[in-house]
Amino acid sequence: MPNDGRGADASSSPPRLPPAAYLSHLLVPLSLLIDSLRAMLAHESGTTEKYIIAIASVWLVTGLGAWALADDRDRFLRRMTGPLLTFYGLLGCLILLELAVRFRQEHFDRAPLFFKPGTKIVLDLTPWKMPGLGSVVTFTINQLGLRGPMPPRRDSHAYKIITVGGSTTECGALDDSHEWPHLLMEFLNQRQRVTMVWVNNAGVSGLTAVDHLACLRRLPVLSQTDMLIFLVGANDLEAALEFDGKSTQRALERRADLFAKHAPPGVAVAGSLLKRAWLFPVLRQDVINFAVVVRGWRHRLVQGPQLTEETNVRAAGPILPLPDLGVNLREYAQRIRALESECSARHVRCVYLTQPIIDRPDLSLDDQHLLRMGKIGHAGNIVGYVSPADMETAMNAFNQVLLDVCRDDHLECYDLASDIPKNTSAFYDDFHFNIGGAHMVADFVADHLLASPFNRN
Repeated sequence: MPNDGRGADASSSPPRLPPAAYLSHLLVPLSLLIDSLRAMLAHESGTTEKYIIAIASVWLVTGLGAWALADDRDRFLRRMTGPLLTFYGLLGCLILLELAVRFRQEHFDRAPLFFKPGTKIVLDLTPWKMPGLGSVVTFTINQLGLRGPMPPRRDSHAYKIITVGGSTTECGALDDSHEWPHLLMEFLNQRQRVTMVWVNNAGVSGLTAVDHLACLRRLPVLSQTDMLIFLVGANDLEAALEFDGKSTQRALERRADLFAKHAPPGVAVAGSLLKRAWLFPVLRQDVINFAVVVRGWRHRLVQGPQLTEETNVRAAGPILPLPDLGVNLREYAQRIRALESECSARHVRCVYLTQPIIDRPDLSLDDQHLLRMGKIGHAGNIVGYVSPADMETAMNAFNQVLLDVCRDDHLECYDLASDIPKNTSAFYDDFHFNIGGAHMVADFVADHLLASPFNRN
């Protein structure tokens, strides 16, 4: 029987996927659309979610339209077999990579706190041109995962102190020899010879009192010390402003959970699924690390503050009114009391310091160009900034809450903020101490600690 060619064409054509396989791929844009709309209704959305909604909508309309308008759906499905198999393969790879990244970060990242033990970073700060900073900074992490020397031998009678806080404790822009916890150790040992004092730095940029509580509960090293010194308040205030005065407790608890799991920097605690994914921040950091290796650098590249770009935006505004921080202040008081309870349960002497700040109503225009903090947002999406006067008011309110809790609960608290001058002799931006400021902090704390004996609980 003669062959009309159609049989050969049919036998050589690719296999046809069932209609469900085509329609199922539209569940991906539908899920992204629903997730982004959920984030928008929860006031957690930003530019990313808007792009996702637009792309997912076009994807859905195009996919459904192509299916509905196809004259020959059998031929249409045959043509879509290859692209769909490729799509499902890529989707499966992305899901597996996301799961692998999470497993690696959670179970194979051996950093007790944030930086891996043995880390050594050398930073060239010459381009910053910030007041009171050195040109080259060495930042080293010991085998405990903390900044500073290893503790004395086990049979030593040294009095052990660990400082806990955010970036104002970490002192990432200061050399190992200039960070205030190191200077505190030097001053305490120089000014008295009875008790050897060992001080290590557990500060990590961005951590709040919620994180400090979580770290105290999960890190044995923080309980195996004689004293913890908490410099707190700056990041709790920043979170309050970025949430426009709304409650931050739940968001900060989720952030603390991510930190405990070693989630990479850049993972969001709110918003769409893509913003909460771990894969993309890790890939970005891996690309940076690869570039470092290619260039032959032997130290890790750590991204410092984007001083030039961000400070210009901060100085220009828009300047918005200070939101009502009543809810945040009450939450902050509860966090301090939670730290108090944890310290008591672990029989660790805990000392609290108020947070100094450069902001003031008469801050010069030159100094205003140093400001980076004070962002106002809606669930973290930045819409403006507070004025230097309002920033001072807000920081004073958080500091006063700390002082009030310490007075009412008979805690050991020193009003560091009242003793540090509000100028560039102490700061290189809003909160962060330069070399001169670190010396002032260490001197202040040493004087107060030496006024009472180093008794062990």
